[in-house]
Formats: sequence, C-alpha cells, structure tokens
Amino acid sequence: MEDIKMKGLKIADEILKQTDNTKEIDHYENSIIEATKRADFNKIIKFDKSCFTLVNSVMSECNIDPLQMSVMQFYQLLEDLKERNSKLKSKTK
Repeated sequence: MEDIKMKGLKIADEILKQTDNTKEIDHYENSIIEATKRADFNKIIKFDKSCFTLVNSVMSECNIDPLQMSVMQFYQLLEDLKERNSKLKSKTK
C-alpha cells in the first residue's frame, strides 16, 4: 500500500511542480507489480473471494452473519458448503 501511495504522490508532484519523477514512478510501479506476484498477496485475494462468496450466496441459505463468525467457523462453513456442493454435483451427473 505504501508503494501505491508514494507512486501517487510522485505523479501528483510531477503534475503540480512539473518535475520529472519518471525513475521514482517506475521504481514504485515495479515494486507494486512484484508485490502482486507474492504468495501472500494471492492468499489475500483467495480469502477475499471466499468472503465474497460467503456473504453473497451463503448468508441467505445459512442465516448466519459472517461478520460475527470466528475464523474457524468461517472456514468450517466454507468446507461444509464445498462438500455439500460436490455431493450435489455428483448426484446430477
């Protein structure tokens, strides 16, 4: 996040003061690109998608507020739903 902020500030400085910050902007851009390739970033994205799935499609079925759940409850519910969906898919085949 810090790299995104710094890149934005360098771009703003370039616009407002008409300075050449191309090297600094490129440095922050490369840092941002490298950060998105890291495994921890991918884990965050997967967790975000899981949360989105739980909130949007499961909340109505389970009648549970995901924001009130513990992490373990969240993952257990997610696993239960995956298992249930796989059983439903195998029955339809």
